[in-house]
Amino acid sequence: DAESFVQWEDIVIQNETYRFMELLKRTKWPVFTVFFNYIVTLGVYPAWTSKLESTEYCLSSYRIRNDLFQPMLLLVFNLFDLVGKFAAGYFIQYVVSGKSLMYTSLARLLLVPAFLFCNASESNLNVIFAHDVWPITFMALLGLSNGCVSSMGMMHGPSLVQSSKDKENCSTMMVLVLSIGLLAGSICSFLVLRIGTGS
Repeated sequence: DAESFVQWEDIVIQNETYRFMELLKRTKWPVFTVFFNYIVTLGVYPAWTSKLESTEYCLSSYRIRNDLFQPMLLLVFNLFDLVGKFAAGYFIQYVVSGKSLMYTSLARLLLVPAFLFCNASESNLNVIFAHDVWPITFMALLGLSNGCVSSMGMMHGPSLVQSSKDKENCSTMMVLVLSIGLLAGSICSFLVLRIGTGS
């Protein structure tokens, strides 16, 4: 009858919720790794990195230090992001635990103040890294670590569960967490802009 059907449906929902929580408990470190990885990346890229300027802006005749400086930084990020994704396939064998991935993801937070203290338009902060090599280096590190850390997190999560069903559910959950991380990172970019520009 209808009442029995509703009760059975409740049992199924409770069982699926329990399985999800168990899955999240097993994979919490790679889940956090992917989530925080994209918070850092979207926190500075492209909201703040689009404001970076060459220290020779309007002083040099080379276009790479004028209107092509930003396109060059975008190229550097995407190139090293791709390299990082390929490198993840090699480095994943050296991952001993999800915690080690989490620490790597947390270490990327250092890139936020690094970018903030580069030469940027509308910045109200003192320029500490007053040479063009610094933003290029930081952009390369941001792209490389973004591709490598996120890919290793996505690979490590499903490896922590046994059944094919759990692996499938874990992969779906990791994609969901990635999307949430992108959203959270975009929101955090407003804070980074507030810190950098004071407005």
